[in-house]
Amino acid sequence: MTQSPIRQQTIQLVATQIPKTEKLEEMLTPFALDETLIRHLTKEEDGPFVHFWTLEDIVILGMTDTKVTYLEQALERLRANGFTPIVRQAGGLAVVSNEGILNISLLFKNKQMPTINEAYEWMQQLIQETFPEAEALGGIQAFEVADSYCPGDYDLSIQNRAAPLKRCGVRFDLLKCLWRPKPSWACGS
Repeated sequence: MTQSPIRQQTIQLVATQIPKTEKLEEMLTPFALDETLIRHLTKEEDGPFVHFWTLEDIVILGMTDTKVTYLEQALERLRANGFTPIVRQAGGLAVVSNEGILNISLLFKNKQMPTINEAYEWMQQLIQETFPEAEALGGIQAFEVADSYCPGDYDLSIQNRAAPLKRCGVRFDLLKCLWRPKPSWACGS
């Protein structure tokens, strides 16, 4: 595992907690804040930023989700079950954001641009250091949870066992001058 540069510098922490809301502009606040931080990083020397954020009863769809055959029926079903669907401008598949789920954005300047695998490893390190109590349960391991909704090499799971539960999926967005892996981390259950 490549050593993350977040250990050698000051990281600016930003936290956003959005309670259950019907207002779309409030639901989009964490995304707008990420975009604001990105614009800031393209002009300033400070950073990196870690943005912890929560939303309740939201399903964040990726661009791939918008191409399914029965999209309108799926959106109606989500709404009927109390979820508000929103679409992010990047990423592949949907992420549920609800009570007990912590989303994390890790934002760096371009001069710190890692490879995709390094980005995933750095996010894994950040999550391991953020939740040290997971060590008592066998630690946070990265491997593909094959039967999860969106399997990948950097699915993070607590308790490496025969039938692991996926606790985190990490996605990687290349944005103009920086990168941000974006997991959704289930802190409970």
